[in-house]
Amino acid sequence: MKFDAIIAIASGQADPLILPFLSPEIECKHLVLLVSEWSKSKKIDENIAKALKPNGIKVTSVNLPSDDWAEIQNTLDRTLKNYPDKKIVFNSNGGTKPMTLAAYEYCYNENIPVFYVDNNKLDWLYNADMRNLKGIEIEASLAMSSYLVAHGYDIISDAPLFSSADYKALVNDWTTDKNKSEKGAIGVLNYIASRGDKNKLTVPLEGKEKDENHPVGSLLDDLDRVGLIELFSEKIRFKSEEARFFANGGWYELYVCSLLQTINKRHFDGKGKIITSLIVKPTEKTEKEVKNEIDVAFLLSNRLYLFECKTANISGKNGRADAAIYKLGTLLNSLGGIRAKGIIMSYRDIDIRDTDRARLLNIDIVDHSNDIKVMEERVRKIIGG
Repeated sequence: MKFDAIIAIASGQADPLILPFLSPEIECKHLVLLVSEWSKSKKIDENIAKALKPNGIKVTSVNLPSDDWAEIQNTLDRTLKNYPDKKIVFNSNGGTKPMTLAAYEYCYNENIPVFYVDNNKLDWLYNADMRNLKGIEIEASLAMSSYLVAHGYDIISDAPLFSSADYKALVNDWTTDKNKSEKGAIGVLNYIASRGDKNKLTVPLEGKEKDENHPVGSLLDDLDRVGLIELFSEKIRFKSEEARFFANGGWYELYVCSLLQTINKRHFDGKGKIITSLIVKPTEKTEKEVKNEIDVAFLLSNRLYLFECKTANISGKNGRADAAIYKLGTLLNSLGGIRAKGIIMSYRDIDIRDTDRARLLNIDIVDHSNDIKVMEERVRKIIGG
């Protein structure tokens, strides 16, 4: 299917406007966007243009003065006069429903084909005189950086987690050996690590933390063995800020990343993209620079999954589940739109009330099981569902 241009109305959901240009079954190098004042203020057309640039796609913005029915049709009419004798089709995903209906009516009257994209499938709502048009599955996907740019965010940094076999073996030990990695001891380790920062890597041990028989002692011995800390009788010294981060929950991010790699390879033929320790900021400059940190991001079939990894006790009376849920819900809305999915991976048990509250924001909470197969199936169902 070869077209000279695809026309669409810009909206907050960039994915279905971009996806047709990723399919090898569609040959088109030009997107014409009708842009309202709201869309222009959000730089939606500019973000889409940046995302499509690596694919060699030209994006032309056309001012849409209002969402009035007649104005939409008049704008389409003026725009199409610039493309006489060209093969043009309309993507009906953008704009509000009334705007789309106005555009559809115009296209129907002017014999212009109309399609709709849903979950990576392109279907024709009206094929006009182009009888060879057929629905297609769009299997290609954007790079993570292009996906985020399309939603108005730039990647500041992304850092691979500890890759040493020793660290991975330690994480495997902590997440599968219930006796050694007692969940209460992990909470104590979090507390120790949280008392330091990049300028204070030596942390004095307090109270029972100095007791050789305290369960946290085994965890500290492990960190000492793999070279992340120096362990003394009444204090510890983290070898680096990265080492302190590892002790303060970074180890569980490594576990989740490894779990996702297994799921991606075993169930999705390795098609997903995984990024860890991701920091992003809005493309649009604001008075106060806003940065968002993401523990683990997984992009599969142009759908974004954001993982928040927690080893602290966030549930119950004194927990911080509300804060974690709100933070992730806000990120989902801005980074991935209505198709994005959030998952909080909690090493500690979660109250069912927190789980129910999270689902209202399209977030699932997975509390930890020492059985790796159970964890794999829990996460796979969320992604595959």
